[in-house]
Amino acid sequence: MQKEKHIIGLDSMRGLAILMVCLYHMFESFFRGYPAFDTNGVLQFPPVYPETAKYFFSFNLRLSIHLFFVVSGYIIHALYSSKTFDIQATKTFVLKRYFRMAPAYYVSMVVAIIGAILFGRFVSDYKDILAHVLFIHNFFDQYSYSIQSLYWTMGIEFQFYLLYALLRFVLKDKFNITYIFIASLLLSFGLRLFYYEPALAEELRWQFMDNTLIRFSDWVMGALLYEHRKIIFQIPYKIVLFIALILIASYMDNFGLASSVFLDATAALGMMLLVAHVLQYKIEPKSLKFVGVMSYSFYLYHFISYSVFDVLCSKLFGYEREPSWERLCVFVIGFCITLGVGYIMYKVIEELAVKYFKKKLK
Repeated sequence: MQKEKHIIGLDSMRGLAILMVCLYHMFESFFRGYPAFDTNGVLQFPPVYPETAKYFFSFNLRLSIHLFFVVSGYIIHALYSSKTFDIQATKTFVLKRYFRMAPAYYVSMVVAIIGAILFGRFVSDYKDILAHVLFIHNFFDQYSYSIQSLYWTMGIEFQFYLLYALLRFVLKDKFNITYIFIASLLLSFGLRLFYYEPALAEELRWQFMDNTLIRFSDWVMGALLYEHRKIIFQIPYKIVLFIALILIASYMDNFGLASSVFLDATAALGMMLLVAHVLQYKIEPKSLKFVGVMSYSFYLYHFISYSVFDVLCSKLFGYEREPSWERLCVFVIGFCITLGVGYIMYKVIEELAVKYFKKKLK
């Protein structure tokens, strides 16, 4: 099994993405009120969006999910583009990706479940837990956002790996990989058009919402960026184009001027150009690299750690669910605590697990 090479700039992109996710959830908490459990036992924010100006900023932070998937697609294809996917290589690839994700993810599930039990809000059943363990919970509307609402990405990310391995194994370089990626891109956007069809039944819409194929377009754009990086790096003013595309996507979303298919494509393209700019010029600030290295653990624990801190502060000090100086202090301190929790879990769980399974899978 090959040693994973370090690509300068990718850690900073990981760090930026997780900071955007964390700040998005904290921003929502600050303006919408502290999180609470709904009737299904899922930790959610109050279902009231802030006014236009605040939501405009919030949406920009929410676009980080496109950045996550673009970076993931780039990394995986960079590592395996030159490999032949025979049976043994495919098995090794799947096992490696599984043991990279599973240990830290499973431990965070245990922490989340224990927390729910202690708060008297545990309503998951064994089917729910099993679906999460098997990385298939995103296919069930009642499980996709249970335990922790952010876990929907865990299933999709692992399924991306399986889909990539399947494509490489079945096709075995019989076709130009670019054509395969473009076909996958068109299929993904086609499914998005079907998903956003107004006449689609709501129950069926839920089943498509976090479908791997619908989300695969972002991941494929990352893979295409690696495949054609020399050409894309030559595009002038990439950072300017990135800003323009993100502003266009934000404007469309905020005022409902375009379908979400075009909006998602615009946002993903913008993120791809941002990654291209960072990689071309090898931009990797130490602060973003630090966050990027532990981004997985930070992601797994940021929502629950900040939510618990926010709720406890509100109970202890009795402030209202509205912006205030008190909540601003909670915002700042909570962010530092969340960062600390992510770092501790990275050192205690994730880093040790990665080292252990690297040795086992040699």
